[in-house]
Parts: sequence; structure tokens; C-alpha cells
Amino acid sequence: MKQDVILVNTSRGAVIDEAAMVDALDSGKVLRVALDVFENEPKVHPGLLAHPGTTLLPHAAVLDDTLTQENVDEMFANVEAFAQTGMPNTPVNAACM
Repeated sequence: MKQDVILVNTSRGAVIDEAAMVDALDSGKVLRVALDVFENEPKVHPGLLAHPGTTLLPHAAVLDDTLTQENVDEMFANVEAFAQTGMPNTPVNAACM
């Protein structure tokens, strides 16, 4: 793949070897990675949690009646807060921000 790629995985956690992804992030091969599924859920590789090039979200496979309006409101509030301040209201990896 090209240098400085941005990778998004919302399909299955096992698609990504998380240790290899951390190495790719550290080397600069991967510029950023966004994941909402993880190789060994509910565990997430500590290197992904600590890396500033990661965006980690909870998996929400569908937007239907199972996702309450309260959850939707919280997600949009996080996006808005991040856009305004650089920090979401409920960050997953706050220590990296």
C-alpha cells in the first residue's frame, strides 16, 4: 500500500493485526487508523490506545431502533466538541490527546 495511508476498519476486528498496525503507525507507513472493531474484543492493543494516529470508536453496526436518540445525541456532541476544542466530551484514549 502507499505511504501515509489512512485505514478505516468497521467490518471485522480480525481483519487487522493490531501489533502490525502499531508497527505501521510507528514507522509512518500508516498515517492514521480508525477502528470500531478490534482483533481481540473487548481488549484493544495498548499501542493503539496510546498512539496519537488512532481514532477508536465503539462499534455501531446499524443505525436503527436499537441505537437510542440519547446515543446519537452523545455522538454528535462529541464530534462538535472535538471540532471546537480538539477534545471530545468522552474520549476513549484521553491520555493521548
